[in-house]
Amino acid sequence: MNVEETVQEMARLAPSGSELISYREVALPLFRVDVDLLVLDQKPLPPIQEHVLRAVEAGLDHTEEVANFLGIDSSVVRSTVAEMLSSDDLILTGGSGGDHAHRLKLTTKGRHTAREASQVQAVETTLQVWVDGLTRQVLSISKDRQWFPAGQASKRGLVEIPASPRKAPAEAEVALEMIKEKIRKESAARRSNLEVIALTGLGKVRRFAREGLALAYEVPGEELSITLVIGGKLSEAHSDAFARARKRSARDIKAEDWRDAKEISAKVPDELLAKVASSEITERIEAERADLREEEGRLQEAADGTGGEQLEELRAELARAAARAAELEAQLEGISVRQVPAWEHRGYLERALDEANERVLIVSPWIRYEVVDDQFLKQLRETLDRGVEIWIGHGISKETRHRSKAKGEADREAERKLNLLTEDFPGRCRVSRFGDTHAKVLVCDSRFSILTSFNWLSFRGDEQLEFRDERGYYVAIPSHVDALFESYRPRFS
Repeated sequence: MNVEETVQEMARLAPSGSELISYREVALPLFRVDVDLLVLDQKPLPPIQEHVLRAVEAGLDHTEEVANFLGIDSSVVRSTVAEMLSSDDLILTGGSGGDHAHRLKLTTKGRHTAREASQVQAVETTLQVWVDGLTRQVLSISKDRQWFPAGQASKRGLVEIPASPRKAPAEAEVALEMIKEKIRKESAARRSNLEVIALTGLGKVRRFAREGLALAYEVPGEELSITLVIGGKLSEAHSDAFARARKRSARDIKAEDWRDAKEISAKVPDELLAKVASSEITERIEAERADLREEEGRLQEAADGTGGEQLEELRAELARAAARAAELEAQLEGISVRQVPAWEHRGYLERALDEANERVLIVSPWIRYEVVDDQFLKQLRETLDRGVEIWIGHGISKETRHRSKAKGEADREAERKLNLLTEDFPGRCRVSRFGDTHAKVLVCDSRFSILTSFNWLSFRGDEQLEFRDERGYYVAIPSHVDALFESYRPRFS
């Protein structure tokens, strides 16, 4: 489930007497800790040692006999025997009767080594262990691809929840038994011969984070109850830890950071949700389109560097790929209500500006210079020059809120340039600060609309980047598209 579907589900499952009133995507704290361990490691026995052991096991008890039996130089056998005497796999015993020569004999350990064909030794190793920043539980010894450096939280539009306590885990907090259990569960194949016997210290610690949801439930006459959701599931352990941390700290998720949970359920009418095409169908089409884009890029690169008959073949392949892409586009166009993945949003925005004949409506809480750059402003001007009306509503609060320092100044400049368009195209370009919107809406003529959690004017979206699942709903039913546009028209008065 994406963020909005999760919020809808949690609102439906709200405890009796409580109501889910707001939510916020958050970055939950993790620590990556370099843990120094002492382990028993079984290493494959070198072939020469294995052959010597098996020869002694068969009854050959002199180095010369072993060398002759194996057909190798006796000096090699003597060197190998010396190593195995040191490792306690062999011992020397006195001769019997009148024979005073020392004889080779397997120890108990040697018999086990011969049977297992491996050597066991205690070695020091360092393992990266992932520790939860709130519960202090060992989560894994393998990085989840959805986990990211904590410094990236703001870029992803997430409110960072600090670890509690803020300091990195101490050695006493990293339970050895938890590490052993994670090794058994996660690395059965890769580390089947590794047995941890002691934790000898902690090394470098780095702060990471993972995405989650903070939900605010209201019970009449009581304080707000904050619940944390991870992977679409409520986590009592994290919610309790966060509640304790809030009591000890003046820092909290600020009111303006929260989003109206009721807004989600009202955003997409039930009759439209009932018409949404199966995600399996649209995802299959989208996946093939993505593959085709990569294939076209590869073919074009190859075509640029060749000629003659090979060039004609590459051009023919490009033509076939383009024809298939057109077929897939037509299939999508034939689906009037469907989901849109995050990386497709930018393409729909550009398409609306390039193809609209009458109007384009964009509603987005934030304006960021990374999106509203000179190229985007030029595209808006070209759309306006064609006689198309542009309606832009923005602002999550009445007061202008920007990032600090250079980025904040760049954001302010982007907003100023956007407002200048209203002076250059009076009556045709409308830019209004709503001051209370969490909505993200795109309308193109009466052709289509997209209701989404994707921030149109602050996030580009990139298929190559890892980011949260910002899916939207594409609707190509003219009556619904027109009704959506008319619902926003009064906000521009």
